[in-house]
This record gives sequence, structure tokens and C-alpha cells, in this order.
Amino acid sequence: MPIYLTHKTALEIWRIWSSRHSLSLEQFHIAQNPAEFPSKTLSSAFAVKRPVTGESAAKELLAAPFSPSVRELFEREPIHLLGAKSCPSRQLGAAVIHKCYSEYPRFAFLKMAEGVYVASPELAYVQLADTLPFGSLVALGDELCGCYPAKPCDSEARVRYPLSCASNLAAFCDAVGSVRGIDKARRAVRFVSERCASVMETEVCSTLALPYRHGGYGLQRDMCLNYRICLDRGHDHCGHPYVVADICWPEKRVIVEYNGRASHLSPHRQTADSRKKEALTRAGWRVFTVTYPQFAGVTEFDEMAREIAKALGKRIRIRDEEFFAHQYQLRQEMRAFHQGTVWR
Repeated sequence: MPIYLTHKTALEIWRIWSSRHSLSLEQFHIAQNPAEFPSKTLSSAFAVKRPVTGESAAKELLAAPFSPSVRELFEREPIHLLGAKSCPSRQLGAAVIHKCYSEYPRFAFLKMAEGVYVASPELAYVQLADTLPFGSLVALGDELCGCYPAKPCDSEARVRYPLSCASNLAAFCDAVGSVRGIDKARRAVRFVSERCASVMETEVCSTLALPYRHGGYGLQRDMCLNYRICLDRGHDHCGHPYVVADICWPEKRVIVEYNGRASHLSPHRQTADSRKKEALTRAGWRVFTVTYPQFAGVTEFDEMAREIAKALGKRIRIRDEEFFAHQYQLRQEMRAFHQGTVWR
């Protein structure tokens, strides 16, 4: 009988998978639309058949020939498993059993090993929507569709392979029936961004993109992340034929660059950032630079967001007295997801 891994366990497995299939930064920048997602490369289960649950499933998983990182995951955290249709969700020893719904869309479960299936990134997104707050759910979608550093301390060399895209997440949400959290998932997926390359890019991008009622500035339309801009020889001051903009509105020729606390402090990086901004300015782009202190200061970032909106030809009209309370909640929910405290 097969074992079906779900929820948080599935998410952690896909994080391991995407890190093992990492891309170089050059590959990430050149391949604007990587399309070989897990649902395209791994075989899927046609239907859920009599899942193995409880301690017996946990023992089988610990005895199976998985990679050390996956085995460590099984030993470190409770294992989330799919149970039978008549089985209520409950904790059972080292396993957390979740109720099986009557039907699942195609590619809901992907084969991990012989007799072991894992919820696809799209299904994991829907499953976690029931427990995650809205801001955390948007951050989860950005991570699934993004390319974060393969290792936390490795911000330069390689990035994770994207696990899905916004259209795939949206299509899966539409295909799923009446499951818990699906309404929230369908609302949140509308604001998922693709090609986020870091946690802070996600937080800055979402704060700019989400509508006023969620604490954002409503600037999502035509927004692109890590957008490659080709430079002609007259504007190439960077030593490269192209530059990559962190957050960009190509039609309006407006760019927002996020300069993190650590990765942009070296003299070499500061020189490269300066040359990049000069090349873009000469090519007719309006460039805004956001640092961590600027983003952390809500009032200072509010002033910058209004300047960005003005450059885009959009006037920000916030009449909700609770706007900054909504933005604080959004920031807290995204940060809780990125720091892992949302699971506690």
C-alpha cells in the first residue's frame, strides 16, 4: 500500500528538491521562464489508493533509502500523511494524519520513491492555505514560484529551481473542489509573484503589489521581477550586455532595486551597483533603491512607495484609517513565514 506525504512535510521535501536542482545565477537570468517543474518531470499517481498511515508509515519512511537531508527531515519533524476518507485529521505518534478528500486533480501527488508519493507543490499550497494567514500564504506562493539562494549563506553562487508558476497554482486552485482553505488560496494566488530571488525581494514586492485592503500599495499591474534588460554599447557601463532589475515595470521604465544589509556592503558590490544604476539611468530608466532600514521604516517606505507610484503615473489614494495596521499585519505574516515561526 502506498504512502502519501502532505502539507508541511511536502513543502520541506520540495525545498530540498529545488536546492538539489539549483541553477547558477547566469542560468537563472538567461532562462526567463524555466518550465520543467516537478509536475512535468516526475510521474504522478492516477488516484489515491488505501494510504498507509500511522507508526507503520513512519517506520517504513525511516527505513527507506532516501537522501540524508530527507531522512533528517523525517527524524526532525512530525510526518504529515494522507489518511483514509473516513479518517479524521489527528496526531498519531510521529505522524499527523490528514483526511483524504474524494477526488484530487491530475498531478496532485508525484512519485518520490517506490510506494511513496508526495503532494505536488500546487497541492501543498492548497493544503497549507487552511492554516497559514493570508500574508504567509502569498509568501509561500512567491517561494514556490521563485528562486531563492540554494543555501542561506550562499547569496551569490546558486539559486533554487522554481517549483511552480502563478498560472499553475491558479489552475490547480480552480481544479480543486471544496476543500478547507480553498477560498483563501484562490484569493492569495492572485498576488503571487514569479522569479523572486530572495526573502526580502518577496516582502518588498508584496508590500508594493498587494491592494490597500491588505496593506499594500496596489502597484502589481505590469510588475516583473528579476527582469533582464539588454543594453546597447552606448549604455553598457557594467561590462555586461544586460543587467537584471530586481522589481521592474518595463512599459513605464521604472525599476526598484533592493540592496540588502550584507550582500551589498563590499566595495566591489557597491561599485557594481553604482555602475548598474548609472547604465540604467543613461538608458532612460528611473531607478529607486530600497535598503533594509528604508523598508523597515514604515513611514520612510510609504514616502518612497508614493514616489514610485507617481513615476508609474498612479496616484495613491488611501482612505482607510487602518491602512498601516493592515500593512503591519502583512509584514508580520510574511516575516513569520520566512522565519519559520508561523508553524509554532
